[in-house]
Amino acid sequence: MKKLFMLSLLILFSSLTVRSQVEIPNGDFESNTGNQIDGWLLKSGDCQVREYLILNGPSGQITVDPVSGERFITLMNGGTSLGKLETNFPLNARPEYFSFYCGYLPGTSSGEKFGFFLIFTKYNQNKGMNDTILSVGGYLPASGQIVPWARISGSLSSYYQSGETPDMAQIVFMTDVATNSSGQVIASPYTVLALDNVAFPASISTGNELTLRNVEEFKAYPNPFSSATNISYQLLNNSQVKVQIFDLNGKLIQTLVDENKKAGNYIEFFNGNEFPEGIYIYRIETDLGSQTGKLILH
Repeated sequence: MKKLFMLSLLILFSSLTVRSQVEIPNGDFESNTGNQIDGWLLKSGDCQVREYLILNGPSGQITVDPVSGERFITLMNGGTSLGKLETNFPLNARPEYFSFYCGYLPGTSSGEKFGFFLIFTKYNQNKGMNDTILSVGGYLPASGQIVPWARISGSLSSYYQSGETPDMAQIVFMTDVATNSSGQVIASPYTVLALDNVAFPASISTGNELTLRNVEEFKAYPNPFSSATNISYQLLNNSQVKVQIFDLNGKLIQTLVDENKKAGNYIEFFNGNEFPEGIYIYRIETDLGSQTGKLILH
């Protein structure tokens, strides 16, 4: 009887251990059929499996090898279509962290960048539809070439929208989300995104990591200004948003907004009539980090 009890505990513990593992199917891109990456769907553009890649880096020609294993992939725009790669897979866990390695070669369009989006859902039988358990993502700024490999990682704990455990996960990578003066999306065929080792690690280390951002077009106008100015921004994901004004000593002058907002374009009004002339700092903080700018009141 004692042996049977111990065996039952062992089976239960093994079952719990298996369920607690959080893995992304073919997240290292080692499994492929021809040039098709198993478990991943190319929605648009072009995707190639690579064993190495020769690039012109800032210091001359470099050979890019996989982070680990034998393969990595490159995602490219196809003609006028953006590159978009995604995977959908069952998930019975609440991962605490995400991580992947990337390199980025921007093309010829202005304002290019690449996006990463992560969505967890759970099917609600009463509603007959999926409930969103977690939705997070953003764009890396268009700051020129990123020589492989740069690690992008972050914590997911604060982004869960409920205490439910999801049953499905979706990961999306997009290249070149530039727009022209009319707001139309344009694609440069020369944009290339290299990817490897997409994972939900047990932990992450801090250091020289790139950070996804949630805010675009964060600016004040008019600036300089004599009485009042507008602070505008585009929120890429639903998020808690805080916009604040500080003096040069770091003292908080005014909080313009502190609330949850849906993705979209917003404008906050700052009345400077109550404050002396000088230089001030305006700051926006979202779930994915913060950005600052300088205000000149005269």
